[in-house]
Amino acid sequence: MKRATGCFFIFVALLILVAFALYAGAVRVMKTRGVRARLAGELANFFECNAAVAPLRWNGLTISAPGVLARDAPLPAEIRLSQVSAPLTIVDLWRNDWKIDKVTVADVQAAFGDFAMQQLNRTSFATSDLSPPTSGTAELDQVNIRHATILYGSGSANAGEFRDVHVRTSRHDSELIIKGDGGTFRLAGFPEAFLLDATITYAKPNLRIARASLSFGDVNSIEVTGSINFEQPQNVHAAGAVVMANAILKNVPTFQRVAQLTGRSELAQAKIDNVKADFDWNANTLTAKNFSGEAKQLFAVRGEFVLQDGKLNGEFELGLVPELVEKFPGAREDVFKSSRDGYLWTPVSVSGRVDDVRDNLRPRLLRAAQDHHADAKIIDAIEDL
Repeated sequence: MKRATGCFFIFVALLILVAFALYAGAVRVMKTRGVRARLAGELANFFECNAAVAPLRWNGLTISAPGVLARDAPLPAEIRLSQVSAPLTIVDLWRNDWKIDKVTVADVQAAFGDFAMQQLNRTSFATSDLSPPTSGTAELDQVNIRHATILYGSGSANAGEFRDVHVRTSRHDSELIIKGDGGTFRLAGFPEAFLLDATITYAKPNLRIARASLSFGDVNSIEVTGSINFEQPQNVHAAGAVVMANAILKNVPTFQRVAQLTGRSELAQAKIDNVKADFDWNANTLTAKNFSGEAKQLFAVRGEFVLQDGKLNGEFELGLVPELVEKFPGAREDVFKSSRDGYLWTPVSVSGRVDDVRDNLRPRLLRAAQDHHADAKIIDAIEDL
């Protein structure tokens, strides 16, 4: 009995030694069979571009590299991945068959467009020559990125950026599916927004925003859907829709003065219940149509505008509740002549640079007040709006 038990333990020990030897042998063979080129090919297929991988480090069956460079010709596009790691999965130990199906990246910089590429930090790592995409179906199906910075734009006027976003990417058929959360988003000429979460799909050259939720300042929720076309990098085109909820207008001098003139203090800190618009962004021109916004029991706005090279031109309808209109002498008779949906309406044109927008409403309110012989203090207050 003791002899049988001893033989059993010797047999188990031999199996362990054989398995360890096969494992060690497999690792040694894989180190000499182009794992670095295989990783470059998998990433090239995954991102549909050329890729190069810096020299590898090994920890058992996990490989890591200080950096990966991916470029997409003829588009001016570049992706720099820092601190890349991937476990190797053994499919058949005897045949030394293995695959890479998941990659983790500590930091990514991606740029689309000539101007965006000039903003990249290229000092984080060095790379070898680029490797073309491998043929056949890629086995890599998931890339997790802890921190990503995505820059786009052919010039400063149409530049945009996502910074410090946590990203998870996967492939489904011919589409790259990108899910992100955290970090910030900025578009030239607009304030910085915080990214709550987003789902984006990319099938070259079209990037589709299935859903993006952002917030900035006192705006708790901004929902964006649309698409971006990178086929002509000198003229990046985007189109879609924006829905904004729970915005609060604060520290806006015009609204503060109107609140003081009308005695409606809530105007100085008005809550905008819903803002919607369809947008089309082409090079230096942003066009918004079907724009609407409402602060219930106070005012509503409908219309469209064009923002081009920092200059705004728009045509709107402004609706005020009757109690507010009555605070402006002659406004109901001469300015706000249309009535619907609980508001009195008037057309309003706006134009000028973003930091100095002019409208045609104040001159009409002033003329109506003068024609109806309003008190001098009220006329002065309207002039100051």
